[in-house]
Amino acid sequence: MQLSDEEINDFCKGLHLVSDQIMDKVNHKSSLIQLRSILFSDCNIQQEALMVSAIKWASEAFAFPMPIINVTFDDTIKPCGKYIFDFSNLI
Repeated sequence: MQLSDEEINDFCKGLHLVSDQIMDKVNHKSSLIQLRSILFSDCNIQQEALMVSAIKWASEAFAFPMPIINVTFDDTIKPCGKYIFDFSNLI
């Protein structure tokens, strides 16, 4: 399944939030990150989670500590509830 432009944008937003950590690890040299594939259950994904996934991947790939991202679940949002991610520690 192909990612939508919006999904790719969210993944890139996640990388942007940790770009300083990535740049530190590559000694501020130009680098290219190429997304070749991503696997997830399309019935079980919330788009903002792609930002978190990108951050988690980058922390593992570039060996820096995973930043704290607080998350809560709001079950009042219909129809099934929604995870609320707090990226304020990264801004």
